[in-house]
Amino acid sequence: MRHLALIALLTVSLAAPGFAGHIGPAVPYSLTLSGSTSGGGIAGKFGGVTVGGAYMGGEWVLTVYGKPFVKGIISCTAGPCTLSGTMVAGKIVTFFATGRVPGTVSGRLIVREFPNHDAWTLAVDQWARSNMLTSEQYSELIYAATRF
Repeated sequence: MRHLALIALLTVSLAAPGFAGHIGPAVPYSLTLSGSTSGGGIAGKFGGVTVGGAYMGGEWVLTVYGKPFVKGIISCTAGPCTLSGTMVAGKIVTFFATGRVPGTVSGRLIVREFPNHDAWTLAVDQWARSNMLTSEQYSELIYAATRF
């Protein structure tokens, strides 16, 4: 009987990744920071979406079509800079990335707010609708978000 219970638990765990503790897809990002440790520009891709932005005064913002898409806090010392993310596609999240300025910061964002790829695409969709993008901008953005 114990073996049947274990087999049932393993079957449910494999069939339901959320039950097994899976916390989401790895949303890729690759950002190039230019400037100095006190401020500069940021450009790249976040979850397939082309972003641009800046950092200064301890804050960083990535925009899409001129609207904030990713926000956070940046702290630079003599060596690497640490970027702490606080908002992505309108969702409150927490993540950290480290890199040198100038240089590239890349990795994969894994957070509970995006339990699967569809949740990422839905968050981007909701962000796009709340920021009233044109239909052409909306189509380009959703296409990019589904392609990572």
